[in-house]
Amino acid sequence: MANRCLLHVNKLDAFKYFLEAKGLAYRPGKGEWQRLQILTEDHGWQCVYIRKDIPEHYSIQDNLVPLVREFLRGGA
Repeated sequence: MANRCLLHVNKLDAFKYFLEAKGLAYRPGKGEWQRLQILTEDHGWQCVYIRKDIPEHYSIQDNLVPLVREFLRGGA
């Protein structure tokens, strides 16, 4: 499953800085829909996706929800 309205598209660069500050590896996504892949300790590579029907928010895999919520709370 994926969370569809948690990470706004204009926050992606700030999210990348947050990942760097936490020492988490990330890389560009593959294909047309992936925007970012993040390496998690427990779940391997997890993806952030763009959707045509909700262009202002990214879809994120459920395993990334706690990490994105931490970012949105201002944690680092």
